[in-house]
This record gives sequence, C-alpha cells and structure tokens, in this order.
Amino acid sequence: MSALLDRFFKPKWQHRDVQTRLRAIESLADEQVLMSLAQEDPEQAVREQALKKIRHPDRLYALCQTSALRSLAASQFTRSLLEDKSLAALPDDDKLRLASVTEDDILREQALSQIRNADILLPFILQSGSAKARNLAAGMISNPAVLQEIAQHFKGKDKTLYRQCKDKLELLQQQAEAARQLLEAQQKLVSQAQHLADAAFSPAYQGELLLLKQNWAKQNAPAELQQAFAAAIARCEDVLNSHQQELAKIAQEKQARENALAAQQALLQNLDNALDDIRSSGIADEAALRSLLQECSQQWANSQQDHHSDKSQQSAFNQRCGTLEALLNSQNFWHSQQQTVHNLLSQGEHSDKLSLDKQHKLAADIAEFKQALNWPPLLPKPAELEKLQHTYQQLSQHVQELKSAEKDKSKALSKQLSNLEQQLSEGHLKEARKTLNDAFTLLRELPGEQAHKFQHEVQRLQGRVQELADWQEFAAEPKLIALCEQMENLPGSELTVEVRAERIHQLQQEWKQFASATPGLSQPLWPRFKQASDIAYAPCKEHFENLAVVRQHNKEARLKICAELETYTAQYDWQNADWQAVQKVLEVAHQEWQRFSPVDRKDNKTLQDRYQAISQQIRDKLQAHYQLCASQKSELINQARALLEHDNIAQAIEQNKHLQETWKTLGYAGKKDHSLWKQFRSQCDALFERRQQLKMSEREFTEQQIKQAEQLLQQAGKFLEHEENSMDFTELEIAFMQLSLPEKVQHALSSKLKQIKKQLDQMAQQAADNAAQNRLQQAWQMHQQMVAAELAGQQPALPDNTDLDDDIRQAFSSRLQQPADAGLCHKLCLEIEILSGATSPAADNEARMALQLQLLQSRIGLGKQADEKRALLLRWLSQSAAGEGYAGLDQRVAQALLK
Repeated sequence: MSALLDRFFKPKWQHRDVQTRLRAIESLADEQVLMSLAQEDPEQAVREQALKKIRHPDRLYALCQTSALRSLAASQFTRSLLEDKSLAALPDDDKLRLASVTEDDILREQALSQIRNADILLPFILQSGSAKARNLAAGMISNPAVLQEIAQHFKGKDKTLYRQCKDKLELLQQQAEAARQLLEAQQKLVSQAQHLADAAFSPAYQGELLLLKQNWAKQNAPAELQQAFAAAIARCEDVLNSHQQELAKIAQEKQARENALAAQQALLQNLDNALDDIRSSGIADEAALRSLLQECSQQWANSQQDHHSDKSQQSAFNQRCGTLEALLNSQNFWHSQQQTVHNLLSQGEHSDKLSLDKQHKLAADIAEFKQALNWPPLLPKPAELEKLQHTYQQLSQHVQELKSAEKDKSKALSKQLSNLEQQLSEGHLKEARKTLNDAFTLLRELPGEQAHKFQHEVQRLQGRVQELADWQEFAAEPKLIALCEQMENLPGSELTVEVRAERIHQLQQEWKQFASATPGLSQPLWPRFKQASDIAYAPCKEHFENLAVVRQHNKEARLKICAELETYTAQYDWQNADWQAVQKVLEVAHQEWQRFSPVDRKDNKTLQDRYQAISQQIRDKLQAHYQLCASQKSELINQARALLEHDNIAQAIEQNKHLQETWKTLGYAGKKDHSLWKQFRSQCDALFERRQQLKMSEREFTEQQIKQAEQLLQQAGKFLEHEENSMDFTELEIAFMQLSLPEKVQHALSSKLKQIKKQLDQMAQQAADNAAQNRLQQAWQMHQQMVAAELAGQQPALPDNTDLDDDIRQAFSSRLQQPADAGLCHKLCLEIEILSGATSPAADNEARMALQLQLLQSRIGLGKQADEKRALLLRWLSQSAAGEGYAGLDQRVAQALLK
C-alpha cells in the first residue's frame, strides 16, 4: 500500500502532526489507546492530553508507576477515585494505592488511617520512600510477625520506624501477657470451683462458693470456661443441697433425741416425786409403787431407741429404781422382824447390869440386825428403830471408851518409859525426873493386872534417875562458871553481829542443858550469866531490828512487783504487743527483784514462786513471738537463696530489696536473731556479688562495643577525606547499627555518623548537581546551535555528545521528528515564566492568567519545582525554532531559567 493510502487509513491519533493527534484525542474513547499514547507518544502535550482522558483507576495507577507524567497521573488517579464517592467508602486496596501515589501528605495520612485490613500495608511500607508515610502505616499494624519483619527490614535504615515497631511489639507482648494472665486467673477460678465441687462440705464451703461466684461475675471468660465453671458450680450446689438434706435429717434425729431426753428427764422427775412423797409420809401404797416402777422401766427402755442415755443418766435412773425397790424390801423385812426388835430393846434397857463382854455381845447383835435390815435413809424411821439405834450407840460408845482408855494408858506408859530410858542415856536429868513422875501417875491409873506388867521396869529406871542426879551435881558447877566467863568475853571480841548472835545462842543452849539438870547449882549463877548475855546481845538486837525493817520493806516491794506484773499481763494488748518493750519490762522487773533482797525466809519461797510464775507467763509469750519471727526470717532466707538462681538479675535484685524491707518489719527472734541475720545477709551479699560480676562483664563488653563504634567512625571520617576504605558506607552503617551500645553513647555516636553521612550526601548531591548543571549548560549550548540552524532554514544535526542525559537526547530526537508549533511554544514559555516567577510581557497577561488557573485546577504545580522546571525545559528543547516568534520566546525562556 502506498504511503498516501497509509496516511489516509491510518488513525489520526497516530498522525505525525501533533495538533492532529491532539484533536484526535478529544474524540478518542478507547482507554487502551489513550494508555498507549500517555506512555509512548513523543510529544509531552499529547501524553498529557491522553492522560487527562483516562478515567479507569487501574490504568491511571499503572501510569503512576511507569509514566514520566507521574504527578499528573497521581492527580488524575485521585480525582477518579474520589469523583463519586468519599474516601471512607473506598476499598482498602484503593486507599492503599491512593496513599502510595499522592503527594498530598494530608490525603495520604487520611487514606492510611482509614484502612481496615492492616495486613496489606506491609508492601507499601517496604516500598514507600516517605518516612512519614511508613511510620503512619506501621502505626496501623498490630500483627507481631509483620511488625517484626518491618523492624528487621528497617534496622539501621530508619531508626524511628524501627523503634516504633519495637515499642509496639513490646506493647503487644505486654497485652498478650496480660491476656495470658487473665486467662490463667479465669482457669484458676474454674480449677478452684472444680476443687470445691470435689471437696467435702465444711463450715467455710458456702462462703467460698459465694466468693467464687462474685469473682467470676467480674470475668468475661471464653465459652468453654463459662461452661466448665457453670458445671462445677452446679456440682457445688449439689453438695450444698446434700448438706442441707443431711442437716434436716440431723435436725430430725436431734428432735427425736431431745424428745426422748425430755421423756427420760420426765421419768426421772416422776421417780424423784415418788421419793419425795416417801420422804415426807412413807410408803402409803406398796402396790401402786410397784406399778410405778414397772411403768417407768418400760418407758425408759422405749426411749433408749431414740436417745441412748449416757452413763450418768442411766446411773441416775438405776439408782432411783434401786432406791424404791430397796424401800419396799426394807419395809417388808421390818414388818417380819418385830419380835426380834422387841427382844433387843428389852436387853438394852438393862445393859448397865451386864458385863463388858455381854455389852459387847449385845452391841454386835444389834449391828447384825441393822445390817440385815439396811433401812433406807429416805424412809421415816419407826420409833422402835430409832430407840434401837440409840441403844446401839450408847453400848458401842461405852465399850469403845473403856477399851480405848485401857489401851491408851498402856501405850502412854510404854512411851514414857522409853523416853525416860533415852533421857537417862543422854544425861538429861531434868527431863528424866519429869518423865518418871508422869510414869508413876499412869501406873496408878491402870488396872491391877496391867499395872503389874510395868511395875519392875519403873522401879529400875527410878534407881537410874537417882544415880544421874548425884553425878551431875558434882560436874555441873565448873561448866556453868565457864559459860558465864565465855559470855562475858563476847563484848570485847571482833566477831561480826551475825556470828556474835549465833555464839550467844550456842552458849544459852549449853546453859539450859546444865541448868535443867542441876537447878540448885545454876540458880545462884543465873543472874551473872543473864547480865552478860544482855550486854553481849545489845548490838545484835539493834542490828536485827533494823534488818527486820529492811526485809519487811523488801517483802512489800516484791509483792508490789508481782502485782504490777500480774496486772500488766492481764491488761496488756498482746495482739498488738511491742515485744521490745515487753522484754524491757522483764529486764527491769528482774533488776528490781534483785535489788529488793533479802526478805524473811518464811516469805521468800512464796514470793519467789509467785514471781517465777508470772514471769514465766510473759517469757512464754515472748518465746512464742521469737519462734514466729524466726520462722518468718527463715522463710525470707530461703527466698533470698532461691533468688541466686533467678535468670533476670535485675528482677532478682528488686525482689531482694523487697525482702530486705520485709526483714526490717519483722520483730526480734531472740537468741537466733543474730545467726539468722548473718545467713540472710550472706545470701543478699552473694546476689549483689553476682550482679557486680555481671556488671563487670557487661562493662567489658560495652567498652569493646564502644571501641568498635569509634573505629567505625574513624573509617567513616576517611570518606570525607576521599581515602580508600575496606567497606562502603552502607556496610559501615549496618555494622554500626548491629553494635550494642548504651543509649547515651548510641545517640552521641549515631549523631556523629549521621553528620558524616549528611556531609557525604551533601558532597554527592553537590557533585551531582554540578554535573547535571554542566550537562544542562552543554544541552543549552547545543540547543542554541540547533536554533541557529533552524532559523537559517537548515536541518539541525542530532548531537552526538555521549555525556547528554537520556531525556535530553530524547527531547532533541523528538525535536527533529515533529514540526514547529508556535502556539505550543508560546504556552511552554508562559508555563516556564509562571514556574520560575519571571515576568511576562503585558500582552500575555490574560493568557498567562488563564493558564495559571488551568494549572492550579489540574494540580500540576504541586510537584517539586526542580522536577517540573526540568520537565518544561525538556519540552522546550523538543520544540523546533522554525515557528513564528520563536527567537523572542527563546530569549524569554533563557531569562526565566536563569532567574
């Protein structure tokens, strides 16, 4: 087909002429074609016009990713999504795509904040170049695995995002731990309910069940736990119901027992009433009494089925029945023995005429009859029985008196003779004489037969008494004189008061011994001995009188101490005792007790026993408190010992400090306290020693890490000096971020590293800007050469400079392939002047204003100024200078670009 026909059938949007293609786009509806034009058409205006006609969001989004018109495509994509619906109504995928392409920070933040499915944010975060957008999107994620992946990806690259993810992971862990603890608490409540359901009833059962229900009412537990708890509670309710039924049964049995007991008490009361009647008036009707006994016995046996009486009740019933039975038997026996009673009373009336043996026989007969009769004390005694009892008492008393008198006198005489024998052996003449006179008196009172037995012995001892009297009169006088002299010498001696009093007492005892034996010799010397005794004892008397006052005072003081301790023990609040004060009270009381000494020997033991008893009560309470404190402190020692194996030393230290505070609150543990404290302190010291060792290890590790960080900083500094390095700067940053440094050191050294990186970036950017500026200057020079050729009507040559950027080379290539367009050049000139802020000629004010409004509506001007300026420059370089008025426009563009 010829070229003419090709042009005729070829679609106008493929026409070589730019204006033709632009006009064709106005009526073009095929978005696939429009998509191709927006991506591939060499003319910027055509691409823009095609882009404006596309409405499908997916195509617009694809253009945002690949097209050079990204900013315009993003604006068009935003309008297409929000044209007929609000941001909140968009699907999450559209919100995410909108956030990824828009250059409006506020719109991006709103889109990200309204995404409901946070899992789709991960690709966006990993690919987004905006740190603010990444942080905002990461704030929407709550999946720990996704957060961990983000943190790992941005570690050493975005510290803020890394820290945000780590903080959120820690918060999620805390929330998970709280949820776990809540679940454990709920499971514990279920376990407690099940354990209570399996337990037997106890007095605290209902209270424990109520507490479980109250605690469970506060929970929002899963369904399976709700069911398990409800089942356990139902079982607990069954236990309570069973207990209630058991209580009812017990109450019923108790009532039956109480009724039986009341019946038994009533039976006992009936028997007591019968006995009371018998006491007052005797047995009126024997048949009625026997009937009463049979009826009571039968009722008593019936009541045993509901209440088996205890031993005391059974004994009381048996005793009353036995008493009544004995009353009946005794009364029957009395009636049958009236002749025997008459005979005994007749003999008793003439007992004074009977011999001792017959009196004794009559008393025995009466006693035998009384024993056989066994008259109950409750029955009123008949007059004959009272008379018989009186006769028996008289006979018994008389016979007993006679026998006892004989026996006592014989024993007394034997004892007196034995004493007399001993007194003579010991030389006690005075006592021997008195005992001999008493023996003669007793001998005269004994009957003849009894007296004859002792006659010879009394006479023999009488001779020995006379011999002793003769001998003592010969030996006593020198001894009595010596005693007087010894007593007279005592006032001049240096003996202490106590020793002198004891010596006086010894001399007085010796004087009594000799004086009693020889009263005729001692009587003339007695005034001398008595006067010497009084003189010698005078100082002792005053001393002992004073000592008696002191002992009485000490006794009263000790009585007061005992009374005060007893009052203290009875009134003291032992539940809130100050045990140090209690110990002090005991110590002070002991000191005071020791201070008030001596006391009289007769009072000392009573006082000492009383003091020891009340003191021991207090010591027992103290000892119980000491044992409790020792037990509590031993438990703290065990806890402190267990902390040595704790994995987290910081937590172990905090718990140990708590144990130390608890130790301070515990009381004194007595003798064990010091030993317990040494054990507790050794465990604490061991824990702190372990922490010190860990700190030293950590300090060495930290110092090594700091040293490595400083070495990395030195290597980073070499980049500024353009020295060679074994690693690039990115590897250096990664190595630095992998170090474990203290927060302050990390911040300081990171700031230095960031400063170096910033300087390197500035140097690289400056070099890139300088190179780009040089290339633009070269491109403008080539442009001027092409303008000169085009204005001269010549075909310009494509520059062969390999240093040109691809987009500039493409612009020059498009320039050679399309005709001059004066209108488009005028519009581009105005856009460049608007972007650069340059002034346009007055004639172009109206056109400039219209163009400016159009640009604002399309939001093209919202992109980066440098990028838009370069894009406009490229479009200018792609325009031929052959159009009308190009030279003036080119001069205006040059002035605007230089501004």
